[in-house]
Amino acid sequence: MTWADFKLKFSKYHVPPGLIKKMRDEFRELKQGRLTVVEYRDKFLTLSRYAPDEADTREKEGEDKSTINCYECGVVGHFSKECPQRLAKMAANTTGPAQQQRRVANNKKFAPNNPNNRSGRLFHMSAEEA
Repeated sequence: MTWADFKLKFSKYHVPPGLIKKMRDEFRELKQGRLTVVEYRDKFLTLSRYAPDEADTREKEGEDKSTINCYECGVVGHFSKECPQRLAKMAANTTGPAQQQRRVANNKKFAPNNPNNRSGRLFHMSAEEA
């Protein structure tokens, strides 16, 4: 007999169903309120024993991807941040530094003879240098 089987049989025989229902309801309505974090954690762990199917959502969180739809391509099974089509688009859109510099130079706002451009100086000193 495994430990899980023993716990199940023991609780069915020794713990009344009314108590389990009451503790599950209390677990569902649990709020921190005026409890400290440690008190809230202790109460959460105590009550979660009576509602194991509701308390283990973190364990189940990454298991079933069959219901996840990608917003990018609509395919089931991955999030949009993991979408192969999106990643391919991002890789195709990247440009090298030389192309980016040409874009800036061709932009009239940054042209050297634009009268709206002002030059200035920036002096920076760290706390150690002061």
